[in-house]
Amino acid sequence: MGVVRRAAVAGQFYQNDAVNLRSTIEAYLADVSTGFSGIPKALIAPHAGFVYSGPIAASAYATLQPIRDKINRVVLLGPCHRVAVQGLALSEADAFETPLGEIQTDIDAISQIIDLPQVQVFEATHTREHSLEVHLPFLQVMLDDFKLVPLVVGQSTPEDVAEVLDILWGDEETLVVISSDLSHYLEYQNACDLDHKTCQAIENKDLLSIDKNGACGRYPIGGLLKIAKYRGMSVTTLDVRNSGDTAGPKDRVVGYGSWVFTEPEKVNAEPDVVIAEPVEANAEPELVPAEPDTASHDAQRQAPPIRRAKITLKPLTKPTPPAPRSTASIKLTAAPKPAVQVIAETLTTNVDAPKSPSFDEATFEEATRQLLAEHGANLTLLAALSIDHGLTNNKAFTITPEDHPEILRENGACFVTLKKNGELRGCIGTPKAYRSLVDDIVKNAYQAAFADPRFPKLTSEERNEVGISLSILSPQNKMTFKDEDELMAQLRPGTDGLIIEDGNMRALFLPSVWGQLPNHNAFLNRLKTKAGMPPNYWSNNMRAWRFIAAETS
Repeated sequence: MGVVRRAAVAGQFYQNDAVNLRSTIEAYLADVSTGFSGIPKALIAPHAGFVYSGPIAASAYATLQPIRDKINRVVLLGPCHRVAVQGLALSEADAFETPLGEIQTDIDAISQIIDLPQVQVFEATHTREHSLEVHLPFLQVMLDDFKLVPLVVGQSTPEDVAEVLDILWGDEETLVVISSDLSHYLEYQNACDLDHKTCQAIENKDLLSIDKNGACGRYPIGGLLKIAKYRGMSVTTLDVRNSGDTAGPKDRVVGYGSWVFTEPEKVNAEPDVVIAEPVEANAEPELVPAEPDTASHDAQRQAPPIRRAKITLKPLTKPTPPAPRSTASIKLTAAPKPAVQVIAETLTTNVDAPKSPSFDEATFEEATRQLLAEHGANLTLLAALSIDHGLTNNKAFTITPEDHPEILRENGACFVTLKKNGELRGCIGTPKAYRSLVDDIVKNAYQAAFADPRFPKLTSEERNEVGISLSILSPQNKMTFKDEDELMAQLRPGTDGLIIEDGNMRALFLPSVWGQLPNHNAFLNRLKTKAGMPPNYWSNNMRAWRFIAAETS
């Protein structure tokens, strides 16, 4: 028998015997009348004691009735209340128990995200956490048979959470559930006002408009809103109330809400993992609010925010892109004449510091140079074809990696950058490899053209004015040094990209940044600034990784 995570709050948040628990949930569901008739892909629902938030949660779970026999995986994310965690934490358990029985964890799904730098296995944060547990009985009553991906979410960027959701997104077999209450311990009318503001922010998919005290699950909500925005999802508010409306006094209430997210028809675009921004804009790294929602969320308060870094790439020359062509069957064969003549430009993005092992730089550099010599033109053409397919079909095409050379079927991480008349027109990339290189290029090219939120979707009229460049990133190699001088002495201008980290201060520069900051001191000091450190900052806890990148166009 495997490890089972035992119910921690049965008898406190909900009934401890199966018969009464099931009948209570069925009664809540029977009272639901939302008028919703779509196909749910994701839910936001509360996690308080059933007597307080059960009716509001039921309004979300009742929407699953038409597809209850199709869902076999639930990705469940909720905030930490007891033991702090940085990023997203999986459980080591093979099953989660409630009075209604055991739910097996989805080992296959977990294996797809376990190596991401923002994901860890941390059982302590799961042991007494209620934000996930209180949803399990509802899921057991509503769904016929399913497996669970349980994630407790501490301080995380929307990009980190969205990357995990993107990998696990699946099709109609996968349901995403975000666990969150709303305002905490305000007077009734003040709570209603704040909850209304949060409701509007969720409906508008606008994380920045959610007050730091507006939702205890705002970190996982942020990831869902990001992916929902890029996928063009619709949001329907089902119910917003508070404990003063259900079972408590009105002088000090907790807010609850439920929402359902549905995907648009005939759209198969996947959300981007990384969005690049021009260096010259001097945009600050995106920060997730640092303070916890209420005094009851001490676990979240202990973990400081992650500061994200910016990266850069080089201006593109005016391109000569290929004409649109059929993409019904796309395979890479012998390399033709390069489809587009473009040079990479420095762009910026948000990434986390990695936990990758060392690698042989010379081997990677030589192998990547050889890969691009043999396949670079075809890879650029593949990106162009993905964009052309999007223009005519409003979705990314699906490739079969087995149809392509073996080396391109290996996992790879790339950026796809678009330029129009020398100006940035879109840039999407993945900083850590988790899917085949050809698939990464196809998906990122489509996203750069049609899902970069800073730009409108690319049009057919613009297509011949847009150039494409690709940048393939190596794994990161951890550096060993005694002081700042020794760190700088190891850097190779024009060759090395660099990640620095001290505590929760992290930042990354691509190798192409050397074109703007050729001096060692200027390069490192600017990177420190990006990480939130003073330029003259140094400590014995400083860590660094270097990597290389190869470009083609």
